[in-house]
Amino acid sequence: MMNTFGDTEANKIEIGRFWNVGLPDKPFPEITGFSFAPNGAIIGGSHIGCRKEMLAMLELVGDKNIKSWIEEIPISAEGIKEAVTRLKENDIRYRFVLTEFDKAFGTAEERGLKA
Repeated sequence: MMNTFGDTEANKIEIGRFWNVGLPDKPFPEITGFSFAPNGAIIGGSHIGCRKEMLAMLELVGDKNIKSWIEEIPISAEGIKEAVTRLKENDIRYRFVLTEFDKAFGTAEERGLKA
């Protein structure tokens, strides 16, 4: 599991690896040695990177025309159910991106919001 956001409540270390890439604003749940011993779990982390590293990475991406690998899932009851089920089953190959917001909820104008 790779945690790239600040949620610490839902994280549970199970068989495999937990890699935190980000700085949550709440402490992680208490972890004991017994959390690791029976299932071979590993926990790790990485710094986010400084501005210089970010700019170098963006330059590389632009120079090499690198594109993100994503899988689009409609933002609907069925789509969310599929995403959560596949997440629990570790059946994600790329990053999930929820799409079709306007189809599900209407445009900003239809919802009475400024565009």
